[in-house]
Amino acid sequence: MSAEEAEAFMKTSPWPQDIPSAEILAALFSPEEFVGLKATNQSRASRCRVANLPAFFSAASEPIQFVASSPISGSLGRTQDGGLSYVAKECVPVQRFVVVEFDDVPIAAQFGRVLFLKRIAAQHAPLAMVLMSGGKSVHSWFMPLSAEATDALKTAAVKLGADPAAFRSNQLVRCPNQLRDNGHMQSLLWLSPVAPFQ
Repeated sequence: MSAEEAEAFMKTSPWPQDIPSAEILAALFSPEEFVGLKATNQSRASRCRVANLPAFFSAASEPIQFVASSPISGSLGRTQDGGLSYVAKECVPVQRFVVVEFDDVPIAAQFGRVLFLKRIAAQHAPLAMVLMSGGKSVHSWFMPLSAEATDALKTAAVKLGADPAAFRSNQLVRCPNQLRDNGHMQSLLWLSPVAPFQ
């Protein structure tokens, strides 16, 4: 995919790209759900009810670089190393989104792969969001409508070279429209929330 084709895709976003992070997440999660958020790799994950996200982001002393891609229970759970965390695997009752990222290919090729997945998965795992990581990758959020669709999407993505680590239900991924610690924006490129979260 050429840079011009990638730009043309971004122009098809049903939602504007410059909206606040809290508004983006409110379009992807229901108001009463909890989301897991984290400022840096070294900080502990926090939890916040979606309805309270505007105040959470306003009060944050530093950019919130990470968000869990599925709703969390709001309770602490045990991590693999025995610690406590709001984003432990047991704290994610169901996987809402599968985040696909391709680290080892040029950005234009990543867009091409995202659009290919969007086409083949449209009916069973619609694309909800695409953002730049603030680094070298594009992150795309798909919302599988069944366990079978989740498996099929993951299989197709891995065949295209996706990093399966991002598939984990409790994986913290880049939060849209927040500043990364390298000074680059984790920019929202395309947003089309899937019902009932729109």
